[in-house]
Amino acid sequence: MPSKPQKSLGTWYGRNKENPETRVYRLWNNARQRALQKGLPFSITLDWVRERAEGGACEATGIPFDLSVGNGRGRGNPFSPSLDQRVPGLGYTKENTAVVCWMYNCAKGVGTRDDVLKMAHHLVLQSPQEAGPPVLDLPIH
Repeated sequence: MPSKPQKSLGTWYGRNKENPETRVYRLWNNARQRALQKGLPFSITLDWVRERAEGGACEATGIPFDLSVGNGRGRGNPFSPSLDQRVPGLGYTKENTAVVCWMYNCAKGVGTRDDVLKMAHHLVLQSPQEAGPPVLDLPIH
């Protein structure tokens, strides 16, 4: 990681938004801020998140993470890492946090993995005429 000025990590990371290290820091720091605001436990470290996010894959789907910025239209990258509270409201601890792709975390919301599987099952059952042909350009593991 490039050397950073001592006075403010936040300032350095703010100027380097497209850097994968920055994206991991912002992921960790945003979760820390949410936990502080909501009074939730927060014990995961930046190193813990980095180890799982950089070069890793979604713990729920196995899809490799993509740390690029996104599609350039103001939307995030659906396959970027996101921190999921396995049980919403129990905080960001190693036992209750999974590093998953952002799209999975959005689909899960405050529901459960079973809710996402039910939705995915029904998406697969849709006829090609209704949903269009599937586009699978991701490696299947």
